[in-house]
Amino acid sequence: MQARIARYVRERTSVVGAIAHDLRTPLARLRLRVDGIEDRADRSAAREDIDQMTRMLQELLEFFETGESQLDREPTELSSLCQMIAEAFDDLGADVRFEGPDRLVIDAVHDHLARAIENLVDNAIKYGGNATITLATDPDWAIVSVEDNGPGIPASQFARVMHPFERSAAARSGRHPGMGLGLSIARNVAEAHGGRLELANRSGGGLRATLTFPKK
Repeated sequence: MQARIARYVRERTSVVGAIAHDLRTPLARLRLRVDGIEDRADRSAAREDIDQMTRMLQELLEFFETGESQLDREPTELSSLCQMIAEAFDDLGADVRFEGPDRLVIDAVHDHLARAIENLVDNAIKYGGNATITLATDPDWAIVSVEDNGPGIPASQFARVMHPFERSAAARSGRHPGMGLGLSIARNVAEAHGGRLELANRSGGGLRATLTFPKK
């Protein structure tokens, strides 16, 4: 029974992932055809809709890909990765800082690790206006925390907002379009690496999202 259920889930996941992947081609063609729309406002609105659909498909693909635990890992320098992410957001005008040791190497799927941290930083900026990435370590674990100064999330909603397609009240307000997969992707990455994602409200206000990864 367990084997049949697991096979069923894998097959359905594969189908949805394939559909999401294949939809990118007609969207690319639509983007080219939009240029032929004469009215500037209509053309701009159509481009925004296509861009939003493209982002949603990419988010969906990342959700399925980051749940894969059998991918090859490589030594990843976590300190420089966090620093690069902070600098990339800073270059875009966001208030993002990094605090941590100069060097910390773990075995990881580099791109997935980067996506998890980027998602947490992006959420912090959207809902808190800023982000501080903090890297800490103990003998067994590497700990990446992303903090903001926003309103936080009621503790009763922590488990729910980490589920796929679930969004907080602030996210559903309409100012932040998306599918509600950012935290789910981060949790997928953490669990695929043998770690975890935890949320907590800061005593001084704001939210702390913490990714914990085994060092070996």
